[in-house]
Amino acid sequence: MGARDLVGKNRPVGDPDAVSWREYREKLGKAKDRWESLKLIASATEYEPLPHQLRAHMAEAPQKLLLGGIGSGKTVWSVAEMISLCVMNPGVSGAFFAPTFDAVVHVLLPEWSRMIDAMAVAGYPLQRRFHKSMAKAELIGGGTVYFRSFERVDSCRGWTLGFAAVDETESASDPGYVWNVIAGRIRDPAANIHQMHATTTPRGLRGTVQKFIEQRDIPSLRGDWWCGRATTRDNPHLPPGYLKSLKGYSKRLWEQEVEAKVLKPSNTVFGDDWGPQNVRPWVYDKMLPYDLAVDWGYSKPHVLWIQRTHDGEGIIFDEFYEDEVPRDVLRKVIQDRCDRLGRDPEYAIGDRAVRDQMSWLLHQFPSTYVKRMHTKKEQSILEGIEVMRSMMDPIEGAPKLFIAESLMKRDMGRGIQNCLAGYRWAQRRDGTISADTPLKGIYDDGVDALRYWAVVHSDSRSDSFVIRSGGNDSWKNRKKVR
Repeated sequence: MGARDLVGKNRPVGDPDAVSWREYREKLGKAKDRWESLKLIASATEYEPLPHQLRAHMAEAPQKLLLGGIGSGKTVWSVAEMISLCVMNPGVSGAFFAPTFDAVVHVLLPEWSRMIDAMAVAGYPLQRRFHKSMAKAELIGGGTVYFRSFERVDSCRGWTLGFAAVDETESASDPGYVWNVIAGRIRDPAANIHQMHATTTPRGLRGTVQKFIEQRDIPSLRGDWWCGRATTRDNPHLPPGYLKSLKGYSKRLWEQEVEAKVLKPSNTVFGDDWGPQNVRPWVYDKMLPYDLAVDWGYSKPHVLWIQRTHDGEGIIFDEFYEDEVPRDVLRKVIQDRCDRLGRDPEYAIGDRAVRDQMSWLLHQFPSTYVKRMHTKKEQSILEGIEVMRSMMDPIEGAPKLFIAESLMKRDMGRGIQNCLAGYRWAQRRDGTISADTPLKGIYDDGVDALRYWAVVHSDSRSDSFVIRSGGNDSWKNRKKVR
């Protein structure tokens, strides 16, 4: 007997075997019949769970975590799971959290609306009305589903819920705190199934991922904490060429973002990404362009001279990093070294906050394209680190970022080779590594200068970062101030 028959859809009035929609939902909930609930949703919405999604649906643990590569179907699974919990918990409220309200509006709600509308058309309505201004869905039979950003998770402290879902938990600055606050709201005695589930692409051994690993290491709790993993390639519905478009990732990012592996963070930021493979013999070639990358600093300036090859490689062939250098002395060092190279740098990149020094670059090198790190993405330390990683140790092909062998023979000090080897993550109070906060110290200035250059180098739209240019070439004569 199918679900459609059980709820009386095709039965005559007065048939003793027919039950109301609410009674049917209550029956499924009390029996904790996840299979029948999933079959109902699949038949109504044409949702066909992939093997990893099916395993996650059928897990009976009150806490679930689905780790997935980008595009693996995490969010679709989470919405279907939430609808299943709504089916089996008539009259009970739940909540759905995403990293930002923008993600709620443009990621969660479209998928929720698609499935909810299909359920209604098939004769199994769940949503009475949706209040757009309050981002909440009133459910048929009672209860509400709230859609919120976990940026302001403390606003839910007064709620009483039966179930909840969190999308991309590791995007939170403190995922463990977000989980704990929401988990404390799962306490409605009327719920047939109390459950909290989350999805995320892992970002190392931290946050919710670490919580699940710790809980599952306790034999008596292991059954209450289910965790599954799916890679990007486990989703056969992705467009052709999607995986190929990700080949610019570093090996570490590929393992994390595509393979969804939980990588234990290294104390050093670049770990094995940087090594002997990034050192090569090099002598300055007058036929090739070079760039200037500067972290001005007030006590620890760092200047890099980087030559670019026709293959898109960058080779650091000179640097300056003396401490406590007066402004005018630093300017003269830069000017003298560039003069000895016989031409101005093609690009000069630096921190936009030091305006007087950036203005000096504009006037000193009128034919040079000068770039201030302007947008949030350009200024993002983590974004820049990943760009550097993808050049140091790409998932395909040879490295694109090198140090000239001659620099390795100099007094190390805080030279760029030591900066890359010694740049470390900060540690939390409990001694664990914070893999999203690099440690400020003697090595960050050199890395910052190289990061500025790497971000600009990765942008193929050259004219998007021109501040001022000179010369006779009509293309170079364009002027753009950012």
